[in-house]
Amino acid sequence: IATLEDKLDKLVTSNSNVSSSSAVLAEATSSASSSSAIADVLGINKVLEGTSGAKYVDKLIIDDLTASNFKTMNAIVSETFRSYGDSYLNNTTIGGNLNIDGTLLLTNNSINSLSLDNTTGNLGVLYLQNNPLATLIDIFNGKVKIDNTGKISAQSIVVSKQSAGSAKIVSGQTSVTITSSLLSVNSKIFITPKKPVSVGVTYQDPTSGEFKVEISSSLPYDLNFDWWIVESQ
Repeated sequence: IATLEDKLDKLVTSNSNVSSSSAVLAEATSSASSSSAIADVLGINKVLEGTSGAKYVDKLIIDDLTASNFKTMNAIVSETFRSYGDSYLNNTTIGGNLNIDGTLLLTNNSINSLSLDNTTGNLGVLYLQNNPLATLIDIFNGKVKIDNTGKISAQSIVVSKQSAGSAKIVSGQTSVTITSSLLSVNSKIFITPKKPVSVGVTYQDPTSGEFKVEISSSLPYDLNFDWWIVESQ
């Protein structure tokens, strides 16, 4: 048993013998795929032969291992695992966050990008289907689709009360003023009257968010209409 302890001490705790221990382990792992084979090279199995301690070699704790070819059926890494080359994974379950190159973070139910758009200089740009061969983004099994020309198709679209609404020009009046926080210098305002009359937007002020809807002459009835603000580039 003293011989076994000496070999384990040199393998696990001695910094001066790390390189020689790793070389011995590399020799074992190049010819076999289990901790039992490593124990054969170290002579541990011979010491433990016929004793209950032979089970110990199934759970070797190694501080530093350098090997050109290491194969195992199961491995548990309790602290940090680093791969500096290509990694090939089959089915993979991640129990925490996924950080890709420090620019893309997948955590819980969110995706966040910290990448820089070299064209606009904007930080935090998330690209979807930016490959030249990409053709479509399909959301909710066809309920929302965006093709590679920018065309969006959806079963229904709901807009806020600041971008669309209804109003009226009361009987005897020729105009009404409407306020929206979404009004800008690039806004296009569409008016849909409920009667076949000529109506238009004669004034809009992005600073105050006000625009005026006007008719040429007053009517003997209230003129109801719908309005819709669209931002243009």
